[in-house]
Amino acid sequence: MEKQVISTAGNKVKLTTISKSPKLPTGKQGDTLPLLVRVEAPRAAKKHIPVDLVALLDVSGSMNTEVAPGTTRLDLVKKAMQFVIKHLHADDGLAILAFNEKILTHYSTDLFRISGQQMFAQNKVDKIVAKGDTNFSPGIEEAVKILDERSSSDKNSRVGVVMLVTDGVDSRKAAMYPIPPEILKKYPVHTFGICAHDPNVLLSIAQQSCGTYSFVDDDELGSIADPFAILLGGLNSIVAVDVVVQLFCSFRTSFRSSVKLISCGFQSSEIEVSARDDNWSTIRIGMLYAGEVKNFIAHVVIDPDTSAGTRSWGRIYVYYKDAPVVSSLIDGDGNGRELSTGKQAGDSGDNSSKVRGQVVQFNALEFLSTLQEEFKKQMNTAGAKGANEARAAQIRAGNSLEKRWEEFVKTMDDDLTDGLDLDDLKTEVEEMVNRLKQGAGMAYMCSWVSSQQMQRAATLGSADAVGTQFFTSARDSWEKLMKQAEQMLNQPADAALAQTWNELKAAIDKAKRSDLCEAMKRGES
Repeated sequence: MEKQVISTAGNKVKLTTISKSPKLPTGKQGDTLPLLVRVEAPRAAKKHIPVDLVALLDVSGSMNTEVAPGTTRLDLVKKAMQFVIKHLHADDGLAILAFNEKILTHYSTDLFRISGQQMFAQNKVDKIVAKGDTNFSPGIEEAVKILDERSSSDKNSRVGVVMLVTDGVDSRKAAMYPIPPEILKKYPVHTFGICAHDPNVLLSIAQQSCGTYSFVDDDELGSIADPFAILLGGLNSIVAVDVVVQLFCSFRTSFRSSVKLISCGFQSSEIEVSARDDNWSTIRIGMLYAGEVKNFIAHVVIDPDTSAGTRSWGRIYVYYKDAPVVSSLIDGDGNGRELSTGKQAGDSGDNSSKVRGQVVQFNALEFLSTLQEEFKKQMNTAGAKGANEARAAQIRAGNSLEKRWEEFVKTMDDDLTDGLDLDDLKTEVEEMVNRLKQGAGMAYMCSWVSSQQMQRAATLGSADAVGTQFFTSARDSWEKLMKQAEQMLNQPADAALAQTWNELKAAIDKAKRSDLCEAMKRGES
């Protein structure tokens, strides 16, 4: 890879390590030191990285269901797709795949460039008719095939992404996850659920592909374009791809050290040990949007000695491409950033709360994602017995989550939580409990897990619940797209009402921006 000198300017990916304490653990050999690894993307892209987007649209018969007099689910999805078409860049690519139990070729397209083809794409979407059952597998396999069959030049210079929009449940009951994992791992699949979909299946697809899962509440379907606006806000601001962090520990450094565990949500990670006892830990992040921050915890074991002073125990690197064909390596001196028992680069003041806060967040995520898997099995069993039993199973899950969360909080070490503000986390869990008790909470729980695992904004039912702690400098782009989406879908046709509507909308937008900025401050502090 091409090596570049580290820069603190705004056009480089920034790598920071923060230790809970500048001193080694004392007492016994093998104590663990939690190390916060923070990867921060530049605040703005040098230029637009073109995206090839495959829009996978469920057009099964259930999409004909009316959500308002004269308006069906399909009508809303069509309007949302018109929004997507309008806001892709001229050099972006788009393929439209309409599917039910198979690909409907009459309503689908090959991959084409948006420039000069907006009208063609809009007309294609307008003509879609809904019918048949639902089967995700053929659609996803065809979407991946389309991206795979691009030229080598396009693969090297453009980012491939899939978005799956559905209101249904895969009708093939024999296989809960019919898509081969090796297919899902090729490109991120961002899943969007509306109405009576199966959130557990959409979460699984998103997890395996490193995408996100979002959903829209039934009473928010008029704002169905909102989650698409969030996705486009990110895709329009990609600043780095193929981002990889590597932490190297060696027997030949001043202290013998090794990484025993990496907490990183659903990012891919692995720990390798060579024949010489060298220890390589790798975290594969994928792409970064402008201003995005990814936090990870490396649990490092350092064998201490009695000597004083700063001692080296490892090195850390971040590799990435700031354009799909240009490789970069942040390494300062050509050998990586040295890690030692003194302060790490970027340390200032008391960092204990920062490290402990991230450890608590990952512990809570592991606890809740494990419960989500448990509840999924219960829902699958209950669903086979009918809608009433499925609803009852969610209510039971809500009661279980409430009790077990209280028990989980009691088990957390006071040394870990001392001085931490856990109110936001408590509020999010309470929302999960309340929704489950109402018989409709699995989608919220799954979307929360998805957002936390990927450390990326996802829509949890409405535009007012979008995982704002993960919003980035791309929020400006998102807000602009959000406003245009709402105008496209909701603005009254009656001119006499337009002025009043605009005044009300401006007031709502102002309040949303204020709340969003406050959430950003909390997320970046």
